[in-house]
Amino acid sequence: MFRQVIKIIKKNINIIIAIIIIIIVYRKINISELYTISSDMKTEWLSTGKLNPADRLNDLIKVYGNPSVIDKSRGGVAIWDKKTLKKQNRCWDRIVIRDEQIPHSKPAPHIDFLYTTVDYNVPITKLLEVLGLSDSIMYDQLKQQITVRCHYEKANISTLVLAMRIADGELTLKKVKADDLYKKYIMSEDEKQLKDNEKEICKKVKLFQDKQDKKLRGKRP
Repeated sequence: MFRQVIKIIKKNINIIIAIIIIIIVYRKINISELYTISSDMKTEWLSTGKLNPADRLNDLIKVYGNPSVIDKSRGGVAIWDKKTLKKQNRCWDRIVIRDEQIPHSKPAPHIDFLYTTVDYNVPITKLLEVLGLSDSIMYDQLKQQITVRCHYEKANISTLVLAMRIADGELTLKKVKADDLYKKYIMSEDEKQLKDNEKEICKKVKLFQDKQDKKLRGKRP
């Protein structure tokens, strides 16, 4: 039996090698390159109401191109990973949009379904203040990543910049509440401020990542 298997393998060795090569190449292809970019991608996602995951998905595709991974079924998810976002000169670790509706009342009633994550350290002494900024802020202490959630990207950028300033001790939660900064930043229509906030976030993220890389290099034998 064993000899027969060996004989079959030898006889079809070229075909087997070709199949292996195809599998290797396929696994290296970004899934976003396997279908045409469309700003009107059809899904089974929720599409009712003024703000919904299905419409926001197509808004993001216009900015970032096709997601790295997508599940178009009801309750699905789309993910733009770091590699995909880097091609767009963005510093986010990932952007995730889920076909879900999370009610959120601040600064005004809306639904959440869009997640933005960045690499950043929040000192333990500042963690409660950062999390107190919004119920839609999450922090992974092991990975040192801040994730914010809202229904559009501008709001996530505004939340992130305030959270990072609090983490760095440049701002206090007390000051944010006293001056109603969270609402002012989220509701602002100032495009220049938005761009400046994004630049500030990316500058801080790069400094943090460079510091982490330096630490890793120092630990290598």
